[in-house]
Amino acid sequence: MKSYIGKPVAYKWGGIQRYGVVKEEKLSNNWKYLKIDWVADERYEAATKWRMELDPAFKPREMLRADKVRLLNLDEEIETLTMLKEKVAA
Repeated sequence: MKSYIGKPVAYKWGGIQRYGVVKEEKLSNNWKYLKIDWVADERYEAATKWRMELDPAFKPREMLRADKVRLLNLDEEIETLTMLKEKVAA
């Protein structure tokens, strides 16, 4: 089974795009779970804070199943976003 540690990933939660680096992984019931160090995650943090105020039973997950995140090729991602930025600016 391949290791995700140190790999950049993306994850979408409720319309919020999150980006981070995998810091830890564990196997449980034949599923690989990942702990991710998120970057620029203020929108998610604000949204989950609001959600916990509405529903005290809600608890954000500390680890995500590996099949729920998308491994990123940063060079391809940046190139695509740069092309999009140039197209929008044109």
